[in-house]
Amino acid sequence: MMVGSYFSANWYRVAGLRPRLRRHVVVHRHVVRGDVWHVLQDDQTGGFFRITPAAYRFLAGLDGRHTVAEVWESVARRVGDDHLSQDDVIVFLGQLHRSDMLIGQDLPDLGELFDRSRSNAKRTVMSRVKNPLALRLPLFDPDKFLNRITPAFAWLLTPLGMALWLLLVGYGVVLAALNWPGLTHNIYDRVISLDTLLFFIVLYPLMKAVHELAHGVAVKAWGGQVHEMGIMFLVFMPVPYVDASAASGFRRRRRRAVVAGIGIMVELMLAALAMIVWAMAEPGLVRATAFNVMLIGGASTLLFNGNPLLRFDGYYVLCDALDIPNLGTRSNKYLFYLVQRYGFGKRDGDNPATARGERKWFVLYGVLSFCYRVFIMIMISLFVATKFFFIGVILACLSVTLTVLWPLWKGWRYVFHSRQLGQRQGRAKLVTLTLLGLVGLGLFAVPVLDATVSHGVVWTPTQGRLVASNSGFVDQVHAANGEQVDAGEPVITLRDPQLDARIATLEAEEREYRSQYNRLNLRDPGQARILAEQLERTSQSLAFWKGRQARNQVMAPQPGAVAMAGGESLPGKLVAEGTLLGYVFSDAPRLLEVLVPQDRINDIRYDTLEVSLRFPGALHQQLPGRILGVTPRAVDVLPSGVLSTEGGGPVFLDPEAEQPRPLNNYYVVRIGVEEPQGVWRAEERALVRFRHSPTPLGIQALRAIREVFLSQFDV
Repeated sequence: MMVGSYFSANWYRVAGLRPRLRRHVVVHRHVVRGDVWHVLQDDQTGGFFRITPAAYRFLAGLDGRHTVAEVWESVARRVGDDHLSQDDVIVFLGQLHRSDMLIGQDLPDLGELFDRSRSNAKRTVMSRVKNPLALRLPLFDPDKFLNRITPAFAWLLTPLGMALWLLLVGYGVVLAALNWPGLTHNIYDRVISLDTLLFFIVLYPLMKAVHELAHGVAVKAWGGQVHEMGIMFLVFMPVPYVDASAASGFRRRRRRAVVAGIGIMVELMLAALAMIVWAMAEPGLVRATAFNVMLIGGASTLLFNGNPLLRFDGYYVLCDALDIPNLGTRSNKYLFYLVQRYGFGKRDGDNPATARGERKWFVLYGVLSFCYRVFIMIMISLFVATKFFFIGVILACLSVTLTVLWPLWKGWRYVFHSRQLGQRQGRAKLVTLTLLGLVGLGLFAVPVLDATVSHGVVWTPTQGRLVASNSGFVDQVHAANGEQVDAGEPVITLRDPQLDARIATLEAEEREYRSQYNRLNLRDPGQARILAEQLERTSQSLAFWKGRQARNQVMAPQPGAVAMAGGESLPGKLVAEGTLLGYVFSDAPRLLEVLVPQDRINDIRYDTLEVSLRFPGALHQQLPGRILGVTPRAVDVLPSGVLSTEGGGPVFLDPEAEQPRPLNNYYVVRIGVEEPQGVWRAEERALVRFRHSPTPLGIQALRAIREVFLSQFDV
């Protein structure tokens, strides 16, 4: 017997209706996390509608002859309390009607059918306009074409085909690992070059065409229908697409996952084949093409198609892997349910989590996907704005409006103008205003830590250099790294075997000439004078080469701490004349040259409260510093190559410049360290932190947005 909540005051509106499903609606039975669900598929519109077992029991009785009231009472007698309430039935029938799956007569109303098609077309157009970064334009029905090619490729969906795919991709991964230095050499310059852009424009649509045809073949191989293929403008780039939504009706979860992921698998296969070609080909057009195929197949898969946080292939694979259909929409509904239940106190809301384990996935996916969509939207808008400023700004405004502002406006109307909250509306208003006030205070009234972290390099003074005055082998290192020495104290001793042999020869000649001179000086004065001239020349040559030998001692040019350039590998090393062997740093202050981006230089100049630094090899040790000076304009050449990406630093270089010039504008800030500790190495990179006055997060965010516009668009 039904009581209370099972009845509805609006029941009379639907009780006498005799609806039934339209003839082109197909019912599929799915098992989700152990629960039986049914999926309604409209072959005409391509729409799908998932219903619970209780809703299916009610729907099964709608045959066009019995009224809604008769069917509801019949189900209630059979199953007891486990059935839909009258309010649930009204909502369910309304949803089916909006999905155009119900009809009230045996023969369809052609006028209604026409209006329904036109209404569906309008909704489809609006859904595409609401996503300006991925506009779709249907072109033709590919069903017949797919029927012809599917038999030739269907075997790839068998276990044998999957095994071959794994072998091929695995071999490509191994090749990539073995050739990793060659693949990644100067990778940034190669990616942003004009040649790469031209390759991308040509190859990306072709690879996407193969990708989308793979979706269609997979659907056809397992009995589905594909009736739409067209062009999707992905960030204004025309790429093909195929409507493979018929896979939602497949009963087997593995097949749905394969259809969703087959495009990713094809792109990875193409990337693996390209890797094999790249490894075998000589530098030239073929190798460049293979490299760009790998770049497109890998980067686009990781960032877009294979990323489950976006509504592309990876999302549908994740839904089937977790066995949670419609994960994105249900995640949003669950977050809204949590707000209603725990924020507004509405206990009778519909909980989208119907199976065990779904709640944690709804919260995690709902938050992460929203943040990632906003991030991608902003990055794409900025990219477009750098090329087409006006279009980029319009695109950014439209995207922000649809993604952020419109949902916020809908939430505001729900809280302050909707009657669905009933008696809870007062609490909802109070909670909403309180939350907005706290967020506003947190963003714009509560100061938090504000700091700039930049990379710097140990400055090496010219007067402190240890330079080899001769060529030779390093024989001895008299002072270790960090050891204190006095000015003029020997630090390194070189040895030149050829020089030593020459000096020994000259010494022997000198002794011989002197002995002969002493013997002939009284007996033959004329011959003695000749020997005296030879002896003088030999003595002069010997003095010259001994002077050169004395320069094998590399002395400390000033008192301070030694920093060897070669470290422990220096002894025994052959060095050429003029080779830099190390430095002697004066006791205090030690100096660093720090690169600061243009958008942060004013904060460094006018609002720096404290400077501290850490070396990567000793992050536990923090050293205090102070600003000694700032360059008046942006630098044209890096202070050291270790600050560039090629040297392990963060600064990208201009690929067109002959000298190591930063791609963006940087200023050099000179930092002095009064109390140096530990071992300082020549041209060692350091992390330098400039602490500024505490500033609210909202003001920091607005400043960051302004800095982005200044750096990217000069506005």
